[in-house]
Amino acid sequence: ADGEAIAELDGVANVAPTHQGTRQLVYGSQNWSSQVIGTTPEYLDARAWNIVNGAGFGDSDVRSATRVAIIGKTVAENLFGDDDPIGKTMRIQQNPFIVIGVLGSKGQNLDGRDQDDTVIIPLTTAQRKVFGTPFLGSVRMIMVQADSADNMQRVMDATSSLLRQRHRLRE
Repeated sequence: ADGEAIAELDGVANVAPTHQGTRQLVYGSQNWSSQVIGTTPEYLDARAWNIVNGAGFGDSDVRSATRVAIIGKTVAENLFGDDDPIGKTMRIQQNPFIVIGVLGSKGQNLDGRDQDDTVIIPLTTAQRKVFGTPFLGSVRMIMVQADSADNMQRVMDATSSLLRQRHRLRE
């Protein structure tokens, strides 16, 4: 609900609530531990991340907690080798997920973490099937993208103010 409220603010281009953590992935006899991110379709736009093979998921997948996954290049190489992963079923913990997309390569982030070692799934699927939540609708982070660099500070201030108001927090 906070993400939906933030999306209504002036100067906001994209809002993507996320719930993430590291989980074990399995395909056939291959095992790989990777970061799993539960989020909304806007996440890829907010991160300027392209899908190079297959497709992404939509709002209907989030609403119905569909078990679909978009995987990064590192995950694709380590789990599927030279095979095309699109349409194949991998497991995240014990849950089967159909791979529907492969992300373009991003390389390392500023911390040195491999951004391509990632699996992106619908937010509700992550909350209900992979991580669980302390209470319904909770997320670990909300990514907010301003519509321009000039609006970043204004969007940050408005977001902070909105969240303080919604959660009755003092300055």
